[in-house]
Amino acid sequence: MTTTSNATTTRKAPHTAAVLGATGNCGVALVKELSASPEWSSIKVVSRRSLEDFSNMPKVQEEIVRMDTTDNFAQDLNKIFQDPPDACFCTMGVGNPKHVTAEHLEQVDCTLPSVFAKTLAKAGTKHACLLSAVGSDIDSKPSKIVSALAGSAWAVYPHVKGQVEQNFAKEPFQSVTLVRPSVLLGNSNTPGQGIVRGTSFLMPTKYKPIDIVDLAQAMSAQALEALNETPETRPTILEGTSLFWWVDKAKSIMIGSE
Repeated sequence: MTTTSNATTTRKAPHTAAVLGATGNCGVALVKELSASPEWSSIKVVSRRSLEDFSNMPKVQEEIVRMDTTDNFAQDLNKIFQDPPDACFCTMGVGNPKHVTAEHLEQVDCTLPSVFAKTLAKAGTKHACLLSAVGSDIDSKPSKIVSALAGSAWAVYPHVKGQVEQNFAKEPFQSVTLVRPSVLLGNSNTPGQGIVRGTSFLMPTKYKPIDIVDLAQAMSAQALEALNETPETRPTILEGTSLFWWVDKAKSIMIGSE
C-alpha cells in the first residue's frame, strides 16, 4: 500500500543516519543531500573503500568494512553501530545487472543489504529506507527469454528486489520505506538519458524517469517525517505518483526554509 501524507512535519532535533551503498551514483547524491541538510547532524557511510567525494563533508564519517563474507560484514557493523543511528538508508546495488551473474546480483542487491537491515534493527535504529526498483516482485520467476537477451542477472532482478524488500519490511524498525524509481537520470549506468528526458511526457507516471538529486531529496524528506511522525502503514512504498509527490514536497520544504 502506498502512503502519503499532507500533514505538516514537525521538525525536531537533528537526526543521525547511516548509508550503505554510498559509492554509487545514487548513494553519493543521497549523502550530499543529508550532509547539506541541517536536519541531519551526522552521517556514517559504510563501504569497502574510501571516497574522495566525502572528504570535504564534516558531517560524514566513513566506516570501512569487510564484505567478503556475511559474518565479517555483520561483525564490523556490530562494532560500528553500538550507538545506532536514527535512520539507515540502503542504496547498494550492482549498477548494471548485465555485467554480473545472478549469484553476484543476489549477494550485492539482497544478501548484504539484508544483513545491514537486520544488524541496524537489532541495534535500535528507528527508520529504514531501501532504494529498490519499479517492477520488484518476490513472486517473479526467471525468464529464459530475458536471460538469453540480457543475461541471467536481469532474469532474476525483479525477484531479488522483491526479496530484499521483504527482508527489510520484516525487521522490527518503527518504520520502513521502500523506494521504487524507474529510470534514473544522472546515473552513469543509465543509457540514452537525453532520449528518456525528451520522451518522458509519453510515459505512465510509474515509469517516468527521476533525477537522482530529486530522488535523494525525497528520500531524506520522507525519512525525516517518518522519524517525527510514525507512518500509519508499514512499509511505506514510494512509487510513481507517491514518489513524485515526495519530490515536490521536498522542494517545497527547501523553499520554505530559505
